[in-house]
Formats: sequence, structure tokens, C-alpha cells
Amino acid sequence: MEQYARLEDFIELIGDSEATLRNCYAETFEDISSEEFVKMILVDPAFVIMVILKRRFSAFRGRDARLFSRPWMIGEVGIDLSMLENQLPFFILQDLLKLSKIFNPHEESLLIMLVHEFLRGVWDSWVTEDYVEILSSSKIEHFVDFLRIYQQPTRPHRPKILKRLTTRTAKTLHQAGVQFQLGRHL
Repeated sequence: MEQYARLEDFIELIGDSEATLRNCYAETFEDISSEEFVKMILVDPAFVIMVILKRRFSAFRGRDARLFSRPWMIGEVGIDLSMLENQLPFFILQDLLKLSKIFNPHEESLLIMLVHEFLRGVWDSWVTEDYVEILSSSKIEHFVDFLRIYQQPTRPHRPKILKRLTTRTAKTLHQAGVQFQLGRHL
């Protein structure tokens, strides 16, 4: 029986990705030590994964699932996750979920499906019913990127090629037999 990951495994994973993670943010986090940064990063994705899993699978909810006893709070969390200043790099969510060994680690689309269901519950009309376009997307950066992909046209729009209309010169028209008359000025 395969054992679940330990806290140290999650800390190590984030530590190994620290430089990449720091580069995902506009802020430099210069005043935050490596240890503090790793802890900060671990807490946010752990919360997001927990909420998404508990929303989808009631078996993950404990007796103290206050967040789920108030449906409006899930909507608030969804809105909060979609704010630009709260974006988590999607790859770290995928890596942490994979490392957790809760599900088959080779199931790449699991997190995409779970996030799709979560966002559909929060943003309804903004999220299409099918998440195939998300799966075919080359790389999801974060939650706002997820919503951006939903809003893209399903087929690339090809602009119509307009016929080039040209006006003949007065000389060419006169040579073709057009008679010109002096007009009245108003």
C-alpha cells in the first residue's frame, strides 16, 4: 500500500520550485525568507485544493465543514480565487495534488475537471459546460487564465477578405464615355 505524502514532502516540493514560483509574481518578495515563502505558498494551494475537493466529494468534509454549511461562502471563495491579486500558479496546485497521492497521479485532467466544476458553480454563465477546450489548452497559468480560456471563441475567427474597391480617375471615366457637367455650388 502506497503511503500518502508527508508535510515534509510538500515543503520539499515547494522548496524545489521556489525560484519558479517567485518568478510567477510581480512582487519580488525580497524581504521574505525562503522558509517563510515556502510556508506561505503551501498554505494557499492547500486551502484551494481542500475547498475544491470538499466541494466535489462530501466524504472529504469533516463534521466541522462550516464553509459548506453556508453556500454563499463558497461563492465568496470562488470570487476571491478569481481576483488578479490572488492568483496561484496552476502548476503548483497540480504538483501538490499529484504528490498527495489521494488520486491516481497520472490523471492529469483531474484537477482541471475539479476546478471546472468549482468555477461552474461560482461563475455559471461564464464557464462553458464542456471543459475540453481547457484540456486542449497548452498551459493554464492560474484561475483567471482558466476563465479567459472559457471566453475565447471555440473556432478562430477568420476575417473576411474585403474586395478592394477602386474609383476610376476622371480621365479614365471620360475616355470610357462618361460625360461630366459642371455642378451648381450651394
